[in-house]
Amino acid sequence: MHPNLDDYDLPANIAAISYILPSEAYSQYPGHPYEVCPDAVYPPKNVTAITNLEFTPPIATQLHDLRGYEDLVEFDEDTVFGLLKTGGANRRRNMPDVIRDAPEGPDRTQEAKEWISEIMIPFLTESMGAEKVFCYNVAFRHNVREPGSDLNGYPCGSTTQSATLNPHADHTTEGGLRRIRYELPHSDLKKYDSPSCRLRVVNAWVPLVDTVQDAPLAFCDPRSVDPKDLILSKRYTGAYTGELWYLAHNPDQKWYWLSEQKPDEIFVFQTFDTKNEKRRLSDRKFVAHSAFINPKAPTNAPPRRSLEARFIVMSKR
Repeated sequence: MHPNLDDYDLPANIAAISYILPSEAYSQYPGHPYEVCPDAVYPPKNVTAITNLEFTPPIATQLHDLRGYEDLVEFDEDTVFGLLKTGGANRRRNMPDVIRDAPEGPDRTQEAKEWISEIMIPFLTESMGAEKVFCYNVAFRHNVREPGSDLNGYPCGSTTQSATLNPHADHTTEGGLRRIRYELPHSDLKKYDSPSCRLRVVNAWVPLVDTVQDAPLAFCDPRSVDPKDLILSKRYTGAYTGELWYLAHNPDQKWYWLSEQKPDEIFVFQTFDTKNEKRRLSDRKFVAHSAFINPKAPTNAPPRRSLEARFIVMSKR
């Protein structure tokens, strides 16, 4: 996180965010919070409900706007979230129309993976001192919900999801390492899955609309999160079972966002770091984040569309 943000009087506004609700129901079978996605191959046995998660009614939350202070949040090896500007001197190949406008499908997904990798792999290699960077996933988000859709607002098997409106961190300490071992090619695991190496997971979040007004993304300063705020949940999807943290509300948490975000402003944030494996949870280096209903958005604002890519960053300690 950026140590100098507290020294600035960032503009703030209030938005309503729905947090996970601590519940006695989580102690009932299967003994933990869970979500079962429609394509899950190995869901918990004898579970009929697709989830037992409970969330609070929307809670008024103060968000600090980084607009006008973008230079304070440039991403580097010592930060857990930041902003990468790809305009001006850093301009890269323009986003192909197949990514922004085409319907979902394998061609769109592959084109997106190649395009975002062209930007992010050199950037992460340099900024994080990496030996190798591997893009293991890209996902599209479109903030609509269609009749007869699943929890994400889209049919089973869709590569597009709706905006996630509940604060969460993508990986627990054990879950992040398991995800890396699930995704990395065997040759990379053999070389980098060792105490002498450091493995991190980093996300890149790119708007696919001209200006993000509907459902922008907000980030919580990890230093403001009490370990008691974190509730472990399991997500069963495909043949994989992931572990993530959901965030319970705490008025001491500090939230940040960027108003009027443009496609050449890419949020980069860390979601896992093996350097944390033997550290206290309070020393963590992962970022809880959430989309939110923007009270400043005009009523005719286009639904938010975005691209999220996930990278495994490999380096020597």
